[in-house]
Amino acid sequence: MTDIDCPFGSFAQSSEDVVRFRTLRSVAPSFGINLFGQFSSATGLGVIVRHIARALRALEVPLSLFDLPPYFSSGDVSAEMHDIAHFLIADSRQLHHPINLFCAPVIDFPRILESLPPEVTQGKFNAATVWWETTKLHGTWISGLMQLDALVAPSDFLLGVLANSVPVTPVIKGFPPVNIPAGISADRKSFGLPAGATVFVSSFDPSSDPARKNPLATITAFSMAFAASVTDVRLVFRLNKAYATNMAEQTTRALMDAARGDSRIGFALEPLNYPQVLSLFASADAYVSLHRAEGLGLGMLESMLLGVPVIATAWSGNVDFMNNRVACLVRYELESVTGNYSFFREDVLGPGAVWAKPVIEDAAAWMRHLHLYPAERRRIGLAGQAHAAHLQKHASSLEWLHELASIWRNRLNMPQINVKLSSRPPA
Repeated sequence: MTDIDCPFGSFAQSSEDVVRFRTLRSVAPSFGINLFGQFSSATGLGVIVRHIARALRALEVPLSLFDLPPYFSSGDVSAEMHDIAHFLIADSRQLHHPINLFCAPVIDFPRILESLPPEVTQGKFNAATVWWETTKLHGTWISGLMQLDALVAPSDFLLGVLANSVPVTPVIKGFPPVNIPAGISADRKSFGLPAGATVFVSSFDPSSDPARKNPLATITAFSMAFAASVTDVRLVFRLNKAYATNMAEQTTRALMDAARGDSRIGFALEPLNYPQVLSLFASADAYVSLHRAEGLGLGMLESMLLGVPVIATAWSGNVDFMNNRVACLVRYELESVTGNYSFFREDVLGPGAVWAKPVIEDAAAWMRHLHLYPAERRRIGLAGQAHAAHLQKHASSLEWLHELASIWRNRLNMPQINVKLSSRPPA
C-alpha cells in the first residue's frame, strides 16, 4: 500500500492500482488531469472533489487543481486542503495536462464553461463528473454537456439520466471515493447529547431545495414514532451555514417552527469542520434521510462507513450503496417534481420529471424498531459498514479512469459529430 500524508488521516492505495496507472502512463505518456471543483467550499461538493483529488494523488496520476468559486462563503477548509493545496493553479490558462475533468452540478456548466478563457479548453479532452437529482435535464444544460467529450456519472441513477438525455456523448460510471479520516469517534458530550438516549441525526445544506431534501418529513416521522411521553429519544438536524442564503434562512426557520414545543428535537448550527461533522454522525444511533432525490447521498454513505445504520428513501443515488440487507429502506411512490427552485419544477424540466415521495409510516416504524432493539441497530450498522467499505475499496482505485483514458485515446479515430469545447477558437 502507498499512503498520502493528510492532516486528518491517510488515503491508501494498493500497489497493484499504482502499477496499473504507471502502465497507463507508459502507453499514454502525456496522461494527466486538470481537476476543476469547489475545493475551498465546506459543502458536500467540496468534500467530494477533495476526495477525488486525494485518490488521484495516491495513484500518482499527474495532477493540477483549479478552484471554482463557491456559491457562498461556507467556512475555512484550509486544514482539509493542507495535503493537496500545492496542486492548486491560480491561473486556469496555466493548466497544462491534456484532460480537463470538471466536478460540478449540471446546472452550473453553462456558467462555468462560459467563464473560462477558450484556451483552457481548446485542444483539451474535456470531461465532467456531473451531479443532478431528477429524471430529466433542461435543454440548455443538455446543449452544454454535449460540448464535452465524456461524462462521468457517480451513481447508476445519474448514469441512466445522462445516458438517456445527452446524445453522442460517452457516459461512464465512476462511483466517487470517500475516505473517512483516521481517529473519528463518537463524542456525545461535545454535542450536548445524552448518553442514554437513542439519537437520530439528519444533515443537509439548507441552501439546497428543502422540497428535495424533505426535512419536514423527518420531523413528522419522529413525532409519529414517539409519543411525547417517550423521553429517551433525540432528533438532531445538522444544518450547514443555516443563514447563508435566503433559502437557507427560510428553511431553517420552517424547521424550527415545526419542531417548536418538542424539546427532543435539536439543531447543530455552529460551524463544524469535516472531522467534527463525521464525529456527530458517529455519535448518533441512526442517520435519517427522507429525501425525494439524491445524486449520491454523501451523508448517508459517510454514516454507513462509520457503522451507523441509515434510514433512507429507497430511490436515486443512495441505492448504489444500499440494499435491504444493509440499510433501513423506506418505500416510496413517484410524483412530479415540484421544488422551490425553478430548476426543480416541471414547467422548466418538462413533463415526466419525477422524484420520490417517501412513505412516512415506514420511516416511523424504522425509528421505533431501532430504538427498541439496540442489538438490531448494531447488526445493521456493522452490515452497512462492511458493505460500504467493500464498495469504497473498489471506488478508491478509480478504475473508471482507464475507460476515460481509452475514450481520450480513441477520440482521434472518431469523427466529430457536434461542436466540442476542444475546438473553440481562441479569443
